[in-house]
Amino acid sequence: MLQKCLTSVNLVYYWLKNKGKIQGDIIKLEGESIFSIPIAIPCGADIEELHRLVNAITANKLNKSEVLKKENKVIDKKIDNLIYKIYSINEDEKEYIENYLNTLNK
Repeated sequence: MLQKCLTSVNLVYYWLKNKGKIQGDIIKLEGESIFSIPIAIPCGADIEELHRLVNAITANKLNKSEVLKKENKVIDKKIDNLIYKIYSINEDEKEYIENYLNTLNK
């Protein structure tokens, strides 16, 4: 689960969509594109915070309550923001990436 956080699904998708090989709507995952995905190495404090957030969201997913589903969205946002920090993504880049991903989800 932590590996998912360190590579950030949103960032990897954005990166592959813009730098990888695309065939129609499908991203082709080949050795070259996989090996060139940038993976950040966070500092100790960031690792601890990621562990805490991932553990919280994992525990919440075991419970199906609507309150915890809303809490998971807040935790997801905190994870995204921490990943942006780890990758040194500024506010303009963050906004661009999120707007791009939102257009894909419509």
